[in-house]
Amino acid sequence: MAPIHEAASANDVAALVACLEAGSPPSAPSRERGNTTPLHAAAMAGSLDVVRYLLDVCGVDVDEQDGGDRTALFWSVIALDEGAVGCFLLRRGADPSLPDKRGYTPLMQAAAYGRLRLTRALLKDPRVDPDARPCSDEGGQVYYGFPAVVHAGTCSMVSMHTSQAI
Repeated sequence: MAPIHEAASANDVAALVACLEAGSPPSAPSRERGNTTPLHAAAMAGSLDVVRYLLDVCGVDVDEQDGGDRTALFWSVIALDEGAVGCFLLRRGADPSLPDKRGYTPLMQAAAYGRLRLTRALLKDPRVDPDARPCSDEGGQVYYGFPAVVHAGTCSMVSMHTSQAI
């Protein structure tokens, strides 16, 4: 992984600034990681300080996409930060309706990963279609999956069950 991506993943703003001062572009794609950018790396890792720096100081596009058409909002789903980065990206104008190449949306991912806070935030956004369905896999095979709202309902039920069991 390139040093700028490592700094982004580690939420190390000082190291990120050093990489930028050394000439690394703020949206440098990582070939070994599906053309993800430092913003994607920061979102995956829950690196809110780096996400904020890249948007505010560097002016990167909040909706820049990687080689699979995934945005930082899409990648923020895997972060173990209770949805903090994803909710921040939504407040900063990230488009929650952008699907990846397979047709999956951030809502589908958030619900599938059980990210209740982010799922709720996405469902409140008027641009989100809760009935959207993925339509193809990586190889282009067409199929129809469950709508995002079904995943969201499952996510909510699991969360309620878990909180009652504790």
